[in-house]
Amino acid sequence: MTKPGPIQIRNAEVVENIRELARLRGAGLTETVEAAVRETLERERISRRAADVGKDAEIEGILRRFRALPRTGPLLGDDDLYDEDGLPK
Repeated sequence: MTKPGPIQIRNAEVVENIRELARLRGAGLTETVEAAVRETLERERISRRAADVGKDAEIEGILRRFRALPRTGPLLGDDDLYDEDGLPK
């Protein structure tokens, strides 16, 4: 883990939003930022996992369609495609 260091927020609107959130939660600034970042990070992780599951399902569908295609000849191996020097035939 990297050594923690100070963070400066120069955007006055962001600072005011943090202060308002802290007041509404009845918490300190650091605790408020920590909770907000943790909550957002968890939502992002869940969203990314869902996207990965969607991509996996899409890939599985493509593979299923590919495997269902008819074979039109023998499967070719390296010996069929490349000569003894590894160059394409």
